[in-house]
Amino acid sequence: MSDIPSFPESYHPDKDAALFGTEREFISADIGDKRLNLRLQKIAAAFIKHPNANIPQATGTWAGAKATYRFFSNSKVTSEKIIQPHREATKERLNGKQIVLAVQDTSTANFNSHTATEGLGLAGNDKTMGLMIHPTLLISTHGTPMGVIDLQIWARESSEEEIAANKKKTKSEKENERRKKSIEEKESFKWISSLRAANKTQNELENITFVSVCDREGDFYDLFNESLSADKGNRTELLVRAAQNRKVKGEHQFLWETAESMPVQGYLALNVPRQKGREQREAKLAIRCGPVTINPPHKRAKSRYKPLQLWFVFAHEEECPNDADSISWMLLTTMPVDDFDNAVEKIEWYTRRWMIELFFKVLKSGCEIEERQLERAYRLKSCIAVDCVIAWMILFLTYVGREVPDLPASVIFEDYEWKAIYCFINKTPDAPDEAPSLQTVVRQIAGLGGFLGRKSDGEPGMITLWRGMWRMVDIAATYKIFRPV
Repeated sequence: MSDIPSFPESYHPDKDAALFGTEREFISADIGDKRLNLRLQKIAAAFIKHPNANIPQATGTWAGAKATYRFFSNSKVTSEKIIQPHREATKERLNGKQIVLAVQDTSTANFNSHTATEGLGLAGNDKTMGLMIHPTLLISTHGTPMGVIDLQIWARESSEEEIAANKKKTKSEKENERRKKSIEEKESFKWISSLRAANKTQNELENITFVSVCDREGDFYDLFNESLSADKGNRTELLVRAAQNRKVKGEHQFLWETAESMPVQGYLALNVPRQKGREQREAKLAIRCGPVTINPPHKRAKSRYKPLQLWFVFAHEEECPNDADSISWMLLTTMPVDDFDNAVEKIEWYTRRWMIELFFKVLKSGCEIEERQLERAYRLKSCIAVDCVIAWMILFLTYVGREVPDLPASVIFEDYEWKAIYCFINKTPDAPDEAPSLQTVVRQIAGLGGFLGRKSDGEPGMITLWRGMWRMVDIAATYKIFRPV
């Protein structure tokens, strides 16, 4: 089953080149000025052609670079307005889907080397200055990245006086201060904000359910309460890896003990890749699942906060080699899980979370956001928003050729681009009239980046695709000069 969205009825490959290109992602932009909308499309087009170039290199001219800097310094331009048109394009790609995973996570952008940039904050530790980034990436249940629907970027308040004062506080003092804050004042509210954004997008569509997927940092009462408080027919569900052996109702009182008391529903074989000093192996996971009722935090008012009915999935490797770490996952979800098949499904969905790790890798290593040099943090936020869409496009391009190999290359590439690659690789001045498959062109681009294409190599990865795209831009530009038609 394909994850690629069905095309609009009006779509024609020979007319609608680059249907999934930057123009489509930003076509509905409404920044408040038509010139700004157009400039956004031009900036994105330049960034995708040179994903890890700085702004002057990507735009190609001083005039283009100057216009880009002016764009990001404009008070009308915000990261929210930049993501919004991409969010609308993402909704179109969800046509025909029943379940979509809304994966959220946090990463840091380190700008320590940019000492002149104003408005940065602590990012990760007491020495790193930068920005915090928390995107929500939609992923199909088959693993294809569909788009970014929410992007939170902020700087922690961190003056030298605040840092020094915070270091002097004891652990209990910090805990008391945190307890006095409302959930909206805490940084952990980012998880709830993402859940609300997913729920808003879900309710703008028909017959679709979003599942918000979180790592262990998302294991807290308020997030589950937020999901379960919504109307059951319209709520976004939750799938979270448990971090704490919390108290639960029942004979065994704690989550892990309750799970271990349940019968094994079946066994799941999992291939564990080779790691440094360890050979590849196959792990046999015992799967347990069932309902569980978690209690609210013990210092919350019992009149306002009630126990919550959840379901757990416990996947545990009971026997493993002495030199290996035992694999053990405890998942909590708002969705019923009462048999082996349902449990395995939730495990598979959780494994899709690694896609957002790849997203961050593309954002930092491919788009090199930490090398962006802008004088104000608010300008960096807008620039990062553009880069987030570019990072998604690179991820999507990597996977779309695998999912729909026969899709015509003209869906993503301009005619002169795929023709330039064809002529360069085949050492001929004449290109075919009909566009080859997208998979063919993706593999050709990866070949320019060092992908050998042997049977044992599988499909190309992001690294070779990045390198190939750099070469493709120059090859296509040269082709266009000599073959302008």
